[in-house]
Amino acid sequence: MKNGSTTIVSEQYHVVTRTYYNGRTTQTTYDTYAEDVFLMNIDAMGKMKWVKKIPKAQHSNDAVGPQLSIMTYAVDNDIHVFYVDNLKNLNLPLNEAPKWHEQGRGGFLTGVKIDENGNQSKYNLGEVEKYETNFYIREFIDGKRNNIISSERKHKMNSLYSIEIK
Repeated sequence: MKNGSTTIVSEQYHVVTRTYYNGRTTQTTYDTYAEDVFLMNIDAMGKMKWVKKIPKAQHSNDAVGPQLSIMTYAVDNDIHVFYVDNLKNLNLPLNEAPKWHEQGRGGFLTGVKIDENGNQSKYNLGEVEKYETNFYIREFIDGKRNNIISSERKHKMNSLYSIEIK
């Protein structure tokens, strides 16, 4: 960070694999869960400044799930965390468990800004269905102009998305 601090971002992520045998064939199923995000900030002197939790609950019936997980971006001393979420979670109180976002069933792109003091603000960037693309949250990259970008393909059409970060 510009102020010399370090912010560590982690996510609870696990895959449950089940293999069934019906007497003739074997079938394997996957349930992927991407849950709460934790952020820890260590100041330039090496002291823990703050720890924050972003409540999140995502599920996919496959091994990866393109809408699962997070993308992070730093602007000056602020961290932005992006993920696809259930619309019911936009104004979720911190003491309440989040509603599940199910892969492939809509959702909206959520941004959470955490400033250098650990203050959080959540914002909605729109429904993922309106982006008219296969939405892979982990494939967004730093656009080097206070933006994140992604190039996606859907219905034989290439799209380039740029989201400005303020």
